[in-house]
Amino acid sequence: LNSVPASIRIFVDDRNDNGPKIRISRREIEISNGKFVRPFAVKIEDADIAPFNLNDVLTDGNASRFISLERIRNDLYIARLSSLPNAGIYELEVVARDVDGVNPPSIATVTVNVLDTMTKAYFKRSRYERTINHEKLHKGNPLLHPEFDGARIGDVRFIILRDDPGWLLMDEYSGNVFVGDVPKDGVSSGKYDISIAAVNRTSGQVLSETIFSLTVVNGGKVTTVFKQKLLSKVFRKDPSVAHFSLQVLSRDDKSAIKIIRESISAVDEKLHKVSVDRSAISLVNGNVLFQMNKLQNIRSIQFQLVTDENADDKGTTSYLDHISLVMVYLSSDPEQVAARNRELSRPKFINPWKTDLNIIPIKLAEETPEGYIVLSLPAYNPLNGERYKDLRLSGDMSQYFTVDPETGECCILCLCLHKSLLPASEYDD
Repeated sequence: LNSVPASIRIFVDDRNDNGPKIRISRREIEISNGKFVRPFAVKIEDADIAPFNLNDVLTDGNASRFISLERIRNDLYIARLSSLPNAGIYELEVVARDVDGVNPPSIATVTVNVLDTMTKAYFKRSRYERTINHEKLHKGNPLLHPEFDGARIGDVRFIILRDDPGWLLMDEYSGNVFVGDVPKDGVSSGKYDISIAAVNRTSGQVLSETIFSLTVVNGGKVTTVFKQKLLSKVFRKDPSVAHFSLQVLSRDDKSAIKIIRESISAVDEKLHKVSVDRSAISLVNGNVLFQMNKLQNIRSIQFQLVTDENADDKGTTSYLDHISLVMVYLSSDPEQVAARNRELSRPKFINPWKTDLNIIPIKLAEETPEGYIVLSLPAYNPLNGERYKDLRLSGDMSQYFTVDPETGECCILCLCLHKSLLPASEYDD
C-alpha cells in the first residue's frame, strides 16, 4: 500500500550577498528654461529580499548642488531641481550602497547640460549651514534668514518641503526659521539637512528650493557616539571591486563624525610603513568608504574617528571618550600575490634604457682600443633594489664585446670589430 503523501514546507533564509545595481534612464540630462527637458529616473535593483534589499542612494559631483533625487517608490527615484544653475556642463554622480555596507556600492556618472540661465525667482544660496549648541534650542530662537530674489514676498509662501525634524518653525512670508517645540527628552546631536522651498501662493508650484544644514552639538551632556572603541574588519582584495565600506554609525544616527587625518597609518605587504592617499578614505552617511585602487599594495591601515563637536578638544579627558580606533586588514590571494611579485621583480636596466625604448644608439670612433667601455648598464630588481649579476650578450655582434656581470660595463673585446663594420653602419646588439 502506498503511504499517505506528506507536505513539506521549506524556509530558506536570505543573506545580504548581492550589492545594489543602478539603472538610469539616460546618460545625459538636459535642463532648459528652469526645468528638465526630459524626466530623469534612477532605478535600484537588488537581488536580495527584505530587509537586505534596502539601500542608501546618494548624489555627488558639481551637479548635486542643484539636482536632488526624490524617492517615489522603494526602488525608483526621480530627479528634482533644488535651485536654478547657470548655463554650462556639469557632472552628477549617483551612488547606491547597502545599508550594512557589506557589498560594494554601485556608481553611475551622468553628464548634465544646462542649456540656458534662468533669471526668475531663486534662493541666492543652494545650501545654508548653521551650528548650534543644544542648550540654545529654546522656542523662538532664530536659526536662519534665507535670501530670496525674483518675486514679491506677497506672491510666495515658504515651506519646509522635506526632512522636517518636527521641532522647527518657519515664517511663511519671510522664510525665517526658528526653534519650535523641543521634545522633552531633548534633541539628538548631529547634522540635520532640511529642504526649504518657495512656492507660488496661487498655483502651489515650487519656484526654488534650498538646503538648510543644521548641526546640533551637545555641550554639557556627555554622550557616547561610538558603541565600540575599537572597530576591526578584514576585507578580501578583489580586483573587480572598486570600493568597500565599513559601517560606523547606525542608519538613524545623525551624529557628525570626522576622520583624524594625522592618525592615518598603513603598512604594505612587506610590513613596511607607507603613506596613504588621503582621498582613499572618506565618510559617507556614517560609513567609512575605502577606494581599492588606491590601496592595492596596502596590507593593513588604521586611523581614528572623532565626533565633530569634540574635534577641537584634543588633549583633554573628554576627547578620549569621543574617539574610536579603526583597524582594517586587506587580505590577498597568495597565488595572486606571488604572481604580482614575480611580475614586479622582472629585471630592469638603469638610464639611458627605457621601458618603451629597447635600442640605445652608440657611436664608436675608428681605431677604438680594446677594453674601451662602450656603455655601463647594470640591471637591478625593482622590487628590492638588488643588482642582477646574470648578464649576457646576444646578437650578431656579441662576439666583439664583453660584459662585466658585476658592474654592467660593456667593453670592446677585439680590434677586428673595425674590419667587420663599414663607416656609419648600424646594428642591434
